[in-house]
Amino acid sequence: MTTHKKHHHVVKEPEANSPFDFNLNNIANILGKINVMDMAPILEKMASREAEGNNKGKEEIIRSIKTLLNSDKGELIAILIEAYSISRISGKK
Repeated sequence: MTTHKKHHHVVKEPEANSPFDFNLNNIANILGKINVMDMAPILEKMASREAEGNNKGKEEIIRSIKTLLNSDKGELIAILIEAYSISRISGKK
C-alpha cells in the first residue's frame, strides 16, 4: 500500500519565474532606481493628458503610481510583504 501511494504522488515542479512573480528583491531594486524628482512632473503631465482625453481609468492608475513613488519605500515594502503573506495564508485554506 505504501508503494502504491508513492507511485501516485506527484511532485509539483517549481514554476519558472515570470516578470510578474512576487519577488521582493526585484521590487526593492525597481523602487530604488526610480528618481521621484524626474518622474513626478512626467506622471502629472500624463495624468492631465488622460483626464483631457476622458480616460479616467488610466488617469487613476497614473495618479496612483505617483502616490506610490512619493511614499515611504520601506513602508511600501512592508505593506507588500504583509499583503503577500496574507494571500499565501488564504490560498492554503
